[in-house]
Amino acid sequence: MNQNEVISQVYTTTDYNLFKTIEGNRLVSKTHVARLMKSFNSKYLLCPIIINEKFQIIDGQHRFNAARACELPVNYIVVNGYSLPEIQVYNTNMTNWKKSDFLSMYCDLGYDQYKRFKNFLELFPDFSINSAEIILTNKRQAVKEIVADKVINKKSFEAGELVIHDYDEAILNAERITKLKPYFKSYLSATFVKSMLAVFEVDGYDHDRFIMRMRLNSYMLEPRSTITQYRDLIHQVYNYKMPKAKKVELRRM
Repeated sequence: MNQNEVISQVYTTTDYNLFKTIEGNRLVSKTHVARLMKSFNSKYLLCPIIINEKFQIIDGQHRFNAARACELPVNYIVVNGYSLPEIQVYNTNMTNWKKSDFLSMYCDLGYDQYKRFKNFLELFPDFSINSAEIILTNKRQAVKEIVADKVINKKSFEAGELVIHDYDEAILNAERITKLKPYFKSYLSATFVKSMLAVFEVDGYDHDRFIMRMRLNSYMLEPRSTITQYRDLIHQVYNYKMPKAKKVELRRM
């Protein structure tokens, strides 16, 4: 290819009404727009937004809104044929996109699994998206990976591939974990949540008994960095001063 070949052109306009958004694109962050406005007012660098032939914004919603608010010209590149799939590719590769943006996008697009995810967060507002995802995804498969200290595919959520196999069980587990709130400030950390999900799988585990032991001996449970360390502490709390016949092994993989 000729290094000087022109493959696209940058246009500019102050007719903001030309541009449209695509349903399913992330929500616009007022904070991010405000930061861009401050930057634009200081020095407005050429950083075109990308649109398709319908003037739908593919990439650059925040830059567009900031330029419009500052009454600056919008610089743009037209790429024919781009639509939501290309937005998703941009979004997946952009570090400034958060899981909450993807959640909003897929809910707007009518993805049932993501709607259930959003409903879960409304029921348990203290949970982070990461902790909620751990609970809501395929629990048994997740536990197998958790026990091996493996990382679950982090891109499945962003790619629209979220699968919730047992929503009722996820609700039950969230309620169990929430009961620990008065006794352990890190009860919603991702590592602790993973540890508790693994413990819930152990035959003979009684969550009411664990709550009672935590009520009496919560000082024994401290923040840890690995699942193995957490399970060892949970085992100690659960079996503290219990007769040998009533002890339950919670550390086994």
